[in-house]
Amino acid sequence: MPSIMKGASSGVANGKEILSQIRSCDITLICVDLSRNIKQQISLLLKEFDDSNIRVNKPPPPITIEKTGSNKIQVFYLTKEAKRNKNLLELTERIREIVYEGGVRNAIIKIFGQISLDQIVDAMNPSVVYKKVGIIGTKGDLPNTEGVFEELKAKYSHEFPLILGSSVKKEEITPESHFGKTILKFLNKIKIFTSHKGEVAQKPLIMDRGIKVRDVAIRIHRSFYEKFDYAVIIRKGARHKRKKVGLDYDMQENDIIEIFTK
Repeated sequence: MPSIMKGASSGVANGKEILSQIRSCDITLICVDLSRNIKQQISLLLKEFDDSNIRVNKPPPPITIEKTGSNKIQVFYLTKEAKRNKNLLELTERIREIVYEGGVRNAIIKIFGQISLDQIVDAMNPSVVYKKVGIIGTKGDLPNTEGVFEELKAKYSHEFPLILGSSVKKEEITPESHFGKTILKFLNKIKIFTSHKGEVAQKPLIMDRGIKVRDVAIRIHRSFYEKFDYAVIIRKGARHKRKKVGLDYDMQENDIIEIFTK
């Protein structure tokens, strides 16, 4: 993807087109030249993201806004965490003002956790997206860049997954590589291996953590779900290494699954 220049969010150097592509990605990896000022590079990129309504490494606000036909704007705090927001009466009034100013006259607003007024504004803006971003430190093979990468880790590792890039020490990118494992963990994905007649596939399925057997069956082909009889799961370290299971069985990292149909 082309470089993002200062002013990209305003259209400089086809910036709007580039940022539009980023909005549709599962994850974006920004390349930071370790031989130059790292703070300046990262600050520029994050500003352009924010100006384009791309929120980096933040969860969507814990709120739902449901438009209704009457009863004005009602605000409900539905969890203990939500009720711990400071000054609930004042917060409720400010929420109503923001929603009203956004053109909504009647709505049911549900709050599920700690929330700020900026998050309320974002929730009212359909152009705001929440994206995962990681950092690759490039030119890691040059002299004196090792210390710069340590500085990068000290400043940004709490917020971004970091990978050291080198044109000399090239690493094949696979789910088993350090790079692959870092990205999968960051995206909260797991590897599932399929098996057919005892032969395990070399390439895994990459799926969301928390999936069930039914999700794997549908992913392989919907016919495996529609004609499902049972599945056999092989799990290393389990009390019973092989287990016959149904559609609602929870899958874990590196499980091997063979599905049998009727």
